Amino acid sequence: MAELNMTWEEKLKKTEAIQKEREEALAEMGIALQDQEGRAVGVMQPKKTPHLVNLNEDPLMSECLLYYIKDGTTKAGSGGDIQLNGEFILEKHCTFVNGNGVVSIVPNPDSQTFVNGRLITEPEELRTGSRIILGNNHVFRFTNPEQARAIRAVSPTAFENPRSMTPMGTHCDSPLHRGNGGSGSLGGGSPASFLDNMGVVDWSFAQNELLKKTGRNISTRQEYEEKIIELERKLEEDRAEAEGRLEAQRMEYENRLGELEVELERKKKEEELVVLEEKEERITELEHQLVQKAEDQQRIENQKRKYEEKLEELEKAMVQRSAREEDSLVSQRMEYEKMLSQQRGLYGEKMSELEKLDSQRKEYEAELEMLQEQKKSYEAKMEEYEALQLQKKNYEAKLSELESALVKEIQSERTASEEILELQRKELMTKLEQLGVAMTLRQKEEEMMVVREKDKRISELEDNLRSKSVAEQALEQQKQEKKKRMDELEKSLAAVEEELSLKRTEHSTSMTEQKKQFEALIEQQRKEYDSNVQELESIRSEKDNYEAKLDKFRAQKQELQSKIEDMDDLHRQKKNYERKLEELQKALEQQRAKRVAAETMDQVMPMLNPEQLEIAKKVYRVWGRYRFHSLKDELLSNVSILKEANAISVELQKHVSFQFLILTDTPYSPIPFSVATGTDVDIDLEESKFAVAQMESMDPFRPKGPLVAVEVKDSKHGATHLWSISKLRQRMMVMREMYESACHPEPSPPTSSLAMIGGDPFYDRNPWFRLIGRYVCTHTPCTTEDVFLGH
Repeated sequence: MAELNMTWEEKLKKTEAIQKEREEALAEMGIALQDQEGRAVGVMQPKKTPHLVNLNEDPLMSECLLYYIKDGTTKAGSGGDIQLNGEFILEKHCTFVNGNGVVSIVPNPDSQTFVNGRLITEPEELRTGSRIILGNNHVFRFTNPEQARAIRAVSPTAFENPRSMTPMGTHCDSPLHRGNGGSGSLGGGSPASFLDNMGVVDWSFAQNELLKKTGRNISTRQEYEEKIIELERKLEEDRAEAEGRLEAQRMEYENRLGELEVELERKKKEEELVVLEEKEERITELEHQLVQKAEDQQRIENQKRKYEEKLEELEKAMVQRSAREEDSLVSQRMEYEKMLSQQRGLYGEKMSELEKLDSQRKEYEAELEMLQEQKKSYEAKMEEYEALQLQKKNYEAKLSELESALVKEIQSERTASEEILELQRKELMTKLEQLGVAMTLRQKEEEMMVVREKDKRISELEDNLRSKSVAEQALEQQKQEKKKRMDELEKSLAAVEEELSLKRTEHSTSMTEQKKQFEALIEQQRKEYDSNVQELESIRSEKDNYEAKLDKFRAQKQELQSKIEDMDDLHRQKKNYERKLEELQKALEQQRAKRVAAETMDQVMPMLNPEQLEIAKKVYRVWGRYRFHSLKDELLSNVSILKEANAISVELQKHVSFQFLILTDTPYSPIPFSVATGTDVDIDLEESKFAVAQMESMDPFRPKGPLVAVEVKDSKHGATHLWSISKLRQRMMVMREMYESACHPEPSPPTSSLAMIGGDPFYDRNPWFRLIGRYVCTHTPCTTEDVFLGH
């Protein structure tokens, strides 16, 4: 809970403290993750534990290994805590004792242990910077961090060099890495004298120190060089002796190889005879098997015939049955078609009647729609009439009100006018006296006009009221007449609808009955058809089974025929093997005769004398030291073409053989033009002309090395030709075309230039002249002499 309640800053501080503790523990063990400047570091010198650091002749290999000296005893040797291997290293070579910060070394009595260049035989206390040599190869520098800090406290200037506490793998010039050149003490009793006597502590320092004090040298380079020289001398002697032995063994092996070849040939022939005998036995077994299979084939053929006869009978029965079924189906189909045509006629008549009824129904519906529209219009007019009646009543009420108001106004006006007239009359009477009679008459007329207009308006209103009452009476009469007509139309429509519903029900019942009858007939016909189809499918499945069996019999027959063909091939192979055996026996007899003749010749001809034998050995050595492989590579790369050319020549019976030949251009035996230029004169005329010009322009003192050519022996024409490798490749393309055309005789146009001119790639045109020698006398200008061969 306390950790959960901590803030992230407190957790960060806690993790930093834990990380710092871990780094301090690792630094104490000699492993540091960062140095004082914050750079990433691997292994460093520990701060408290005494340790040993290796020194090596190679500076890059120095200070790469660090050995801790634990509290108590630390054993060094081939089987101790510090395991060492090498010359003069014992299993228990020495022991380091660490107690109270003081380290001492205890050597084994029989070991070679050197401290600061002195061989020690008794325990000795070690000081920081001491040089320790164990055996003849292992050199160490001892470092005690406590002693180094004590020296730093006494003389701080001794460690001003920042490289004094560098990590492992770097060179240091501090007192930690220096020695006193003496007995291993601090020397002089003071840090200053100690530092004055120190030099750079490395492998060379330790070696020089050992050389000065004991006269020994742990450098083994000179010893190795002497040993190498001695080993080389011994190697040369052994090589010469081995060459002599190899020469003798080679002669023995050659003789033995000859004998082994003879034995191998004999064994091969015996093995071939055994193989042939086994093949003959196998052939006899196959013949017996073939005879049995032929008998089985005969039985299968008989069964096949029976099955074929049965199949024919079944096919005939199926054809007859299918014909009968087709006839019955055709007759049934005709009957069904007649019934359907009759039903279709009845259905057409009823449909025509229904169409008539539908047309009448549509007419009635149209009339009903018209009547309904008229009804709607009449209802609208009645609504208007009712509205007009309401307006009329309103008008009448208003007119009564107006009339009462007019009567009142008239009465009031009459009373007022009478009073006014009376007043006016009195005034007029007064004024008449002043104005005269004219003015009185005019005013009277105007008053009479006003009265007349009011009377007209009243009469007009009365006329309008009378006309409206007459129109209302006429509308009421029309409305009553239309109501009567609508009632009559509704009665007629109801009667028509009743008749239509009756006819529809009768027609639907008849149609449903006919539909059921037709569906029953169709279902019955479908069942009969399905049964017929199932029977046909069963017959077809039986037929397919018979056909599958027939296919199996045919496949077995083909297998037997193929096996018979294989037997014929085996017979042919047997004859070929017998013929090859006869040829091998003849070749063996010829080889035996040649061997006997060679043995007699060896007995007659003398052996080589010592001088000739020495010359032959020298020639053999020279050729044995020959290291150029261009000719060998050329021969190996073209041997497949040469074999193919010989094989095609044998297959096409051209009586031509091809063989490699090595030619060297000499003054007495020059290389032929066609071989030197690598052209085919029969094909590349332009190229040959260019090659002639190039040969004429070449330097006569050109290098004349060996050249690979092809010797063509034409036994048909009794001639021998020399071809170049390029010419053989060109002719090989035409040879392949000729072989393919011979294997597949089909008319096709020639594809090569040689075939276009009608030549044969196996033969060359014999030259008119042939070079037989070169005359090199200086007093004649002639260089060559050509002889006419007389073709």
